[in-house]
Amino acid sequence: MSDFTLKRPDKWDLAYTFDKGNNNLCVLYLHGWLANRHRQKGLTARDVALENGCSYLSLDYTAHGESGGKPTDFTIGQGIEDTLEVIKQTIPDIPLIIIGNSVGGWIGLWLAEHLKQTVGFIGLAPAPDITGWVWDKMLPDYAKVEIEKGNILGPSEATYGFCFTKQLFEDGKKHFMLDRSIDFAGPVRILWGDQDDRIEKSRINTIKDRLISEDVIINIIKGANHHLSSERDLKILADVLKTMIRDVQK
Repeated sequence: MSDFTLKRPDKWDLAYTFDKGNNNLCVLYLHGWLANRHRQKGLTARDVALENGCSYLSLDYTAHGESGGKPTDFTIGQGIEDTLEVIKQTIPDIPLIIIGNSVGGWIGLWLAEHLKQTVGFIGLAPAPDITGWVWDKMLPDYAKVEIEKGNILGPSEATYGFCFTKQLFEDGKKHFMLDRSIDFAGPVRILWGDQDDRIEKSRINTIKDRLISEDVIINIIKGANHHLSSERDLKILADVLKTMIRDVQK
């Protein structure tokens, strides 16, 4: 595994992994909130990519894993910016299959829509607009008042390890995707467990309906939870990625 650091003079450094393959295709893995690029789903994606001659890229967003920054620095927009900078550094022109896990699915969908080099998207319990759900369904009124005052909540056990700031929610609104069509026409595969207690099935169906792509398949995995990290879940991910690599190269 080839690990690197992107030095940024005006911001914190970003840690990323890049392995160059033999063909003109790269698999980009985007981890979830509070996770990092070395979790098993990323390693599974890397193994499949390299076994099939593809390059592989993954990064730790700001305030995640081995990258710099504080929890208060992370927003969806910052995660998008981080990813774009690493892509520019490594694979500015190579066709991409993007795999996005949870919040990484939000970042990945945004990138799929805006990067012409994207040829396929795989969402693992993708969570676009999740900050809106947290605000509307999870936070009590007193917490909203504190956040609107500019106070920081978490990270703590009460916030499930997350750090909630006014900037996080305001930035999230700027990147909402489910209130409009999603302008990506390539193949999309979504993996979702029917025991997922964070992402409702209705949200997965909304993603399907908002995408302009006519090639969208949802894989519902019985008994799987939000993490999709069991041996069976990882095998399904590997099979889906292998098939997509084969299909986009036809």
